[in-house]
This record gives sequence, C-alpha cells and structure tokens, in this order.
Amino acid sequence: MVTVLCFLLDPIQGFREARRVLAPGGTFTLAFIERDGEIALRYGKEPVKGRFLAVARFFSVAEVRALLETAGFRELRTDCHHGFCIFTAR
Repeated sequence: MVTVLCFLLDPIQGFREARRVLAPGGTFTLAFIERDGEIALRYGKEPVKGRFLAVARFFSVAEVRALLETAGFRELRTDCHHGFCIFTAR
C-alpha cells in the first residue's frame, strides 16, 4: 500500500481489510508520507501538489504504528528517510 494511507477515510478499517485478504504468513508493506516530514512540508508549498494533497491526512510514525497494531498487525521493520516511511508488518 503505497501513499494510500493519507486518503483513507478509515485507516483501521483499510488495514483490517488488508490483513483479512493477506495470505497466511504474508507480509504487509505500507509506504507513506510522514506528517511534518521534509516531503510533506515541501509538497505543501508546491501549488499543484498542495491542491491535490489538500484532502490528504498525514500521520506520524507513532500514529501509523498504533493504527497497525489496532488492526492486528505486528511491526517487523520501519525505514524512514526525509519524511517517507516504509513499514513492513505481519
């Protein structure tokens, strides 16, 4: 799930559905733009991206971790660079 989180109306429901359809023992990969990260701040200043992302809701790493846990996932790895984060979970 790449840069989808910021557009989900109910992230926990979306993660639960991903977990439901995931093959047994499968890995869920989530990539997102971190709120207050370098990329989100830069995008907010760009007129075209700013207009597109006006409906986006960005999350912090801690918030995403909590959402994943609530949906029943166990975090395996987190990798963040310049405000772009990739989580892998089961």
